[in-house]
Amino acid sequence: MKTNTDPRLLIFAQRLKSMRVENGWTMQELANRLDTSKSLIHYYEKAEREPGITMLAKMRDVFNEDSDYIMGDSTARRLKKIAN
Repeated sequence: MKTNTDPRLLIFAQRLKSMRVENGWTMQELANRLDTSKSLIHYYEKAEREPGITMLAKMRDVFNEDSDYIMGDSTARRLKKIAN
């Protein structure tokens, strides 16, 4: 499948991978958390697929980030609690 050059989808792909790596998760670990396949995570990170509303809601919950940030509509991230 050809890589989509939609700038918004490219931002989504970059942010998804970045958030996954920040959490120290493999693609398989993220897939398990989202109740999906590793191959779908791969397609998302390569900007070859766009998430549906249900998947976006799952990502929002798993990463504790706003949907607007995940999809590239905002640059503002949620503040993370720092454990002492």
